[in-house]
Amino acid sequence: MFRRHSLFSLACTKGLLVASLPMMHAQRAQSSFDKHDAGSESTHDDLHDDLQSELAQVMQSTMAAATGVAASSSSLPTADVDGSSSSAAGGEAIHLTKLVRPPAKFDLLTHSFAYEWRTTARLARKVVGPMREWANEIKYRTGVHVEMDPTYPEKLAAGDYKLADDVEITVYLFGTDRGVVNAQKVMEAAIQQDPSYVRLGVFRRKPDNSDVEWLTLRRINRDHRPPDIPKISLKLPGKYTLLYENYKEAAIRTLWEETGITAPPVEVYPSGYLRSTDPLYFWRVPVRYFVAEVPFGVEVKGPQATKQSYMMGWDSRILRQSPDAIDREWARLANPETGCAWMSASLLDELQRPLRGFHYMATRYTPPPHSGLQEVVNLIGAGTATTQ
Repeated sequence: MFRRHSLFSLACTKGLLVASLPMMHAQRAQSSFDKHDAGSESTHDDLHDDLQSELAQVMQSTMAAATGVAASSSSLPTADVDGSSSSAAGGEAIHLTKLVRPPAKFDLLTHSFAYEWRTTARLARKVVGPMREWANEIKYRTGVHVEMDPTYPEKLAAGDYKLADDVEITVYLFGTDRGVVNAQKVMEAAIQQDPSYVRLGVFRRKPDNSDVEWLTLRRINRDHRPPDIPKISLKLPGKYTLLYENYKEAAIRTLWEETGITAPPVEVYPSGYLRSTDPLYFWRVPVRYFVAEVPFGVEVKGPQATKQSYMMGWDSRILRQSPDAIDREWARLANPETGCAWMSASLLDELQRPLRGFHYMATRYTPPPHSGLQEVVNLIGAGTATTQ
């Protein structure tokens, strides 16, 4: 809190600074013209940049003196002589280095400036995502294209890393200098908020007995699909968090995006948390699971956004002839118009066992005790795991 006389001093200081600017400009201009007459290659742009730089330094020093804050404590990114920049983010520093020439695999992106950030998978996956979810958000917000690669692939292949978090990663940024600075700020916010996948399992009670059914859909994973994700996945509703969005908000939002159902927040309960520790799957992000009950007659509208990313409008006669058990059950239970199906927990356990192991539903969707829903869903083999 400033004292009263501090505000007056600050106003006077600002006035002195503004009054001195014309004199600074005249002195700098005269100095530049003198250099030009002596054979210097200085240009008007150089003069403008020098003035902007000096003005920023004077302004920063003046404000620091008036407020009692040292100029060196500023958290703004600072450019070094070698073209690198750094900025602190909640105890984590992002250091960007400008590249003279990016790796050959990014030849198509060489029309932009290229920067790199050396880090580990613990942070890198938060700004890229397994299927480029957050890299796409950064590009949407700043226009900067983001890629990542293992820094030492030979060490990864040799099993030199004990945990997925420890895998050394190089993150590449392609864009304008201004765009990269903006992207750096978005990345700092992302690594502080710990972005995650979310799933919201919604179930309904059958009116004729005590059984419950869970709503499912099938997503088509076309682009940037990691090896451990099938081309067409069987899943319960849910996607991933966006920047400045908490986990429950993301679960409710993505439930509507994929099914057209809106769940009241007070009826949504956290049910599980899974994270990967295997270095071979360093791109995996944590998954947070939620559960909610919906009325039996709830209207399922199907995907409300990016409908081309979901399996819809299929020919059931073809699916019945598929060697895949998921296809055959999908032909029997799913609605081609909505792309969704109601399935029992036991059937989901059976269909997911080859890829996800035993107790698929109980591990992820067992409601917490305070919800009063454990006896309703009656999942077998209940237990919450922390690794996947």
